[in-house]
Amino acid sequence: MLSLAAAACAGLLVAASAGGRVWLAVGLAVVQLLLVAGWFRAAGLTTRWQAAGAVVAAAGGIAADVSLLRSHDHTNVRALTAVLAVVVGVAFVVQLVRRDGRARLTDALAATIATGALAIAGAVLLGARGGQAGADVVAVALVAGGLAVVPVQPRLPLWLTVPLGLLIGVGVGAAVAQQNADVGTGAGLALAATAAVLALVGRVAVGVSPSGNDSGMDSGMGSSMARIWPVATTLPIALLAPAVLVVARVMVG
Repeated sequence: MLSLAAAACAGLLVAASAGGRVWLAVGLAVVQLLLVAGWFRAAGLTTRWQAAGAVVAAAGGIAADVSLLRSHDHTNVRALTAVLAVVVGVAFVVQLVRRDGRARLTDALAATIATGALAIAGAVLLGARGGQAGADVVAVALVAGGLAVVPVQPRLPLWLTVPLGLLIGVGVGAAVAQQNADVGTGAGLALAATAAVLALVGRVAVGVSPSGNDSGMDSGMGSSMARIWPVATTLPIALLAPAVLVVARVMVG
């Protein structure tokens, strides 16, 4: 279910991207909010002051979206470094002004910075969408990434699901790219491979079982599917975005 949810999320973003950059920004905002809120809930950071970090991280993601939408150069993502710097600074301020005993201060600070950075990274898809053949680049990346995670299931070994996911994601993504002359077979293959690998990394990082015990992340990241599904659904998309933009600029223009 977690992998299917991630694939469905990627599909919805493909549809949003086809409607234009504004619709893609709306879709990304939902992804960013799910990622941040899900991370804090799964980690058990739910008190008022701990959750304040989630507000900071989510605001950083939305600010990144708005910054890219308002930029005259639709592919220019350099302003996002300033957004990230502000998120980091405000995250420290929020923890400094706490008056609740500062329980789990390090966890809350780390969660704020990590989710803020990931939310901002997801916004980079808007930069890819604003480039040459942007809609097709985003479609190839999201199709490849979304399909790559589908085989990852808790009852199947990683040695089987990871190669199978790569085969499906790269194959279908490259086939989608082949239908568009502006992307081309070579660039499409590179985009699909990049997106598939990073999406799989994100999916496996959360954990292949509902308990998240295989993730290597903190054990507080959830004890059930209900707790970790927002992170498992959105993390693959956030991770693939920056690399997809780089590959698109090099291979497509």
